[in-house]
Amino acid sequence: MNKKYIEEIMNLRGNNRPVRYIAKKMGVNKEVIEEIITSNIISSEPLIDGLVKGKQFQESPDYITTKQLIEKLDINVVFKNNTVLSYIAKNRSNHHDRLMDYIRYQLLSLKKDQKS
Repeated sequence: MNKKYIEEIMNLRGNNRPVRYIAKKMGVNKEVIEEIITSNIISSEPLIDGLVKGKQFQESPDYITTKQLIEKLDINVVFKNNTVLSYIAKNRSNHHDRLMDYIRYQLLSLKKDQKS
């Protein structure tokens, strides 16, 4: 599946859209979307470990605040922001969190861009 297609799927996921809606809108089986999400979860775990390991987070950020920060900040700065890191630490094991799916995608994209 091409990069633009996956990016559109993940943007819809970041806009709090369920897999069923995305599958219908994009004209693909929901299993394909679930495979992409699962692959991102597995691939991003070591990266998330590196971001939050050994850090203490006091705040408990909500979905809306975190989403606004992600949209407002440059992607290179997002993963240095304590509010975003707190959200990641708190929700990393919630594999049904749509914003976490988007965050994982952004994190993997950033790492791929840095390697290039």
